[in-house]
Amino acid sequence: MQAGLIRALSPQPSRAQVGAWIVGLAGGLNRREGYTMTYGDFKQAYLECALWADGPHDATADEIEPSALAEIEQDCADFYAVHSERIGNRDKQAGHDFYLTRNRHGAGFWDGDWSDEDGKVLTAAARVYGTHQPFDEHEGNGTIAFHS
Repeated sequence: MQAGLIRALSPQPSRAQVGAWIVGLAGGLNRREGYTMTYGDFKQAYLECALWADGPHDATADEIEPSALAEIEQDCADFYAVHSERIGNRDKQAGHDFYLTRNRHGAGFWDGDWSDEDGKVLTAAARVYGTHQPFDEHEGNGTIAFHS
């Protein structure tokens, strides 16, 4: 039945569509009042975590290959758009946990810092994106490439 629901979204659902479907299964968004959504903080925390956890020593976001950065920005924007209300005012932690969870680092949304419901929903949604980690070396042009 679940596969039929996913197929009903589109012939090939986007990651954001699958994430929205997962939210629907979990009973909707956990609405929170009084916060400012800051996608920039989310994305910056994601990039910092990627370079800290898996990047070359002393690498910076400026060194990420443009095509890899575009893919990261799209994944972060999709995830944030679907889950920003559930994330609430924890944008930095969510960006960090999105990277760790999607790359199965043994920490992330599910490790106890989020409510059980939020942790389960955000973990399932992050894993839809698959792994996406930097190579451990600079490419010949001085940039860092990522692989899925």
